[in-house]
Amino acid sequence: MQTDELDELIQRLEREITQRQKDLEAAKRFRDALPRLTSADGAPSKKPDKAVQMPLNGSGLGEEYGAAANAIRKAISDSPKDYTVYDVEHALHANGVNLPRLIISQTLSRLAKAGEVRVKHRGKGRRPGIFTKDGH
Repeated sequence: MQTDELDELIQRLEREITQRQKDLEAAKRFRDALPRLTSADGAPSKKPDKAVQMPLNGSGLGEEYGAAANAIRKAISDSPKDYTVYDVEHALHANGVNLPRLIISQTLSRLAKAGEVRVKHRGKGRRPGIFTKDGH
């Protein structure tokens, strides 16, 4: 066996050992978490009956369902004829509502699928999508 072959074998074995150590740590974490995941008799713990809706802390919205979408609809009405996510975000801030841009973008996409808003140009990469009020 040549020195190069031995070095390659050593590197491969070191990678395998590193992976085995990671697997061992994951197995230990799972073992430690298992009592929390199962009930006293060893059966899987019961899942909650219904989902809990978490409020958007500090958003300036009430806790009622659809408050974010309604605030975005209001912001759209305050935006120019052709608008982007940034225009809606600016209008929301002017109305005292602070929503993450991700929530605004997802809501605009959902409203577009529902036919409530119209997409003039789809966004791509760092270029935002352009929405329009024409036809609505």
